[in-house]
Amino acid sequence: MTAAAWRLNARRAEFVEHLGAEALFLEQGRALVNDLEFARGVIEFDVAFGEARGFVGLVFHMSDAANYEHFYLRPHQSGNPDASQYQPVVNGHASWQLCYGPDFAAPLVHRFDAWQHVRVVVAEQGADIYVDSAVPVLRVRPLLHGARGGAIGLSANTTPAWFANFSVDRQAELVLSDGPLGDASPRPGLIEAWAVSSAFDGDLLNTASDALHGPSPDGQPDAQQDPKSAARSNAPLDLEVLAPTRRVVNARIRGIANLAEAVEPGGPRTVLARAWLHADRARRVELELGYSDRAALYLNGELLFRGNQTYRAQDYRFLGTIGLYDTLVLPLRAGTNELAVAVTEDFGGWGITARVTPTPGVRVEPAR
Repeated sequence: MTAAAWRLNARRAEFVEHLGAEALFLEQGRALVNDLEFARGVIEFDVAFGEARGFVGLVFHMSDAANYEHFYLRPHQSGNPDASQYQPVVNGHASWQLCYGPDFAAPLVHRFDAWQHVRVVVAEQGADIYVDSAVPVLRVRPLLHGARGGAIGLSANTTPAWFANFSVDRQAELVLSDGPLGDASPRPGLIEAWAVSSAFDGDLLNTASDALHGPSPDGQPDAQQDPKSAARSNAPLDLEVLAPTRRVVNARIRGIANLAEAVEPGGPRTVLARAWLHADRARRVELELGYSDRAALYLNGELLFRGNQTYRAQDYRFLGTIGLYDTLVLPLRAGTNELAVAVTEDFGGWGITARVTPTPGVRVEPAR
């Protein structure tokens, strides 16, 4: 724990003695190990912090400042189910609203102003994370960035922390724990892949709608409009022209697609995610939908739904985590139907998940 071994990028970073050990004090930032490429092995360190709100832990598999794996402890959630958290950061976007629950977070009771020992075993298949324990408190399968190599280091955000006895063993024998993980049961009707556009300014959707339909001062259809205008207002938007597909994103986080995979860091914050449903005849089917943070859903170019699941949008405890919480009825026509969801991200996770109630004569077509 000396300055020569680290690249420091923090509001404050000092090498000090703390609780009897040579330590790195880190406040609001991170410290990366110099000249170390890490893909697999065993990482160990001691960490100490106070009882204030904060996020203190480890970054690894960092290909750049916008893409890495992140594991952190949350002092203010001691004793709660989310006292620790694993999440991947993808193209500058966090993903804790996608990665939550027992597969990604673990309940811990933290010891404050004392050393806690963290041990992370990183293998091809995933990672086991130990915190003052002989068995893993968290088992991550798989790591969302895979087993690629990258930089490794420590981080402390919101509250400061001390780190000591940091070590990396890239030659260790890697044995991950056994046992079931999460709910792997099949989910018929789940949309398993989405065709996702590049990010764009979400206001373009409103502009395109006004240009096609004509603006409505009060946000409601004009009951007095002439027949020509009425016919014009029923025309669908050509969403492929507005936001052409960039890539297919698979729903690999418990059925959730991480839309950040399709964007560039630092750009606009709306994408269009498309899927296609084929019906043997005109019929109505139920669709369960989850998203983060805001969504506008179109069927064959016509707007059917708007929703807001932004962090604290409903009350101060609302986290905005993604689940199949909304149910819509889709009026499908015979043949192929385009389902398009404009999803806007604020922070915490940019994702979508959807499931069609299994119905004879209706199937989800492959994303393209």
